[in-house]
Amino acid sequence: MRYFAADIDSFLYFYLNGKEALDDARVVKVDSLEGCVTHAADLAAIDFAGIGLGIPRKGAVGSLCPMVGTSGKRHLLVSGSANRHTCKGVVKSRWDGRVPPGSFARIAPGVCVSTPEFIFLQLARKLSTTQLALVGCALCAGYRINAHDKIVKCDPMTSVAEIGRFLDGASRISCSKKAKDALAYVANNAESPQEINSFLLTCLPRENGGRGIRKLRLNYSIAVNPEDGDIVDRPDRMSFRVDMGDPDAHAGSEYLGKQHESTAEKDRARLNALLAKGERLLQVKYADLVDPRLAERHSNQLAALLDEQLVPLTRKQAEERERLVEFLFGQDRLRI
Repeated sequence: MRYFAADIDSFLYFYLNGKEALDDARVVKVDSLEGCVTHAADLAAIDFAGIGLGIPRKGAVGSLCPMVGTSGKRHLLVSGSANRHTCKGVVKSRWDGRVPPGSFARIAPGVCVSTPEFIFLQLARKLSTTQLALVGCALCAGYRINAHDKIVKCDPMTSVAEIGRFLDGASRISCSKKAKDALAYVANNAESPQEINSFLLTCLPRENGGRGIRKLRLNYSIAVNPEDGDIVDRPDRMSFRVDMGDPDAHAGSEYLGKQHESTAEKDRARLNALLAKGERLLQVKYADLVDPRLAERHSNQLAALLDEQLVPLTRKQAEERERLVEFLFGQDRLRI
C-alpha cells in the first residue's frame, strides 16, 4: 500500500507542521505511482491526524483559501491506470508519465507527501499565474499563522532557487513552462501575508493586476557600519531589515501592521536612523493597498524612489487590478 498526498494536502502538511517536518522526513525515489492507494477501505486505515495531515482553520490559510480550501477532503495523487471511481471525501489527481527526482518525502510507512517543489509544479496545472505566484511566495515565506491568528516566524519550506532547480529537472513535463513563468514573480523571505500581497500588487505585470514595477526583494538586511554609531537608534544595532525594496537603489517600503500600533516610538527612531543612512522608505498601511486612489499614489511614490516611470493602466488592466485586490483581500482573509 502506498499513499501519495497530492499538492493541496502536501502544502497544508508543511504549512501546519513547518520546515522541520521536511527535515525529519526522508526524500525517496519514486519512479511511478503504480500500486497507489485508491480504495476507501485502505484510506480508512490511515491515521491522517496522527501523521500530521490535518485540515486547518480558514483563518490560518488567509489569502490562500481560494486555492487550498478547508473542505476536509483528502487530496491524493494517483497513476493514470489507478482506480478512478469516486470515493467519498477524496479528490484524486492523476499524474501520468515520469515523476521528477525529488518529488516525494516519506512521513510514515507507506505514506509520502509531495515536496514543496513538486507541489508548485502540480499546482501549475490548475492555478493561474497570479495564484501560483501567491502560493510560491507562501512556500518560500518565513512565517506561519498559529492557532491564535498570530504570525510566528519559521524556516521557509523552500526557496525560489530550489524550485528553479527542481523545474530544470522537470523541463519535459508540460506544465513546467507555466511554473517557470510564475516563478519569476515569487519572492523569498516574506514575513506576513500582507508583505506577500504588497509584493504581488507592486511587482506582478499590469496584465495580471500588478503595477509592473521591477521585482523587489523582501526582508533584506542593511549592515550598520562603524561610522554609523552616531545615527543609529540603539547602541546594539548591528543591521536593519527592510520589508520590501531594492537595496542597490536604497529605496523601498515598509508595511505597518497592527503590531506596529504599540511600537510607534521605536519605529519612528528606526526610520529616522535609516533615513540618516541614506535609505528612502515609504510607510504603507492596509488602506494604502486596498483603496484604489491610495494604492495608485503609493505605486507612483515607490516608482519615483526607484527611478521608474509608471505607465497608466488601461481600462482592462484597471479591472484586472480590482480583481487582484478582491482576490488578495476578500472574504476570509486575515487583516494583520
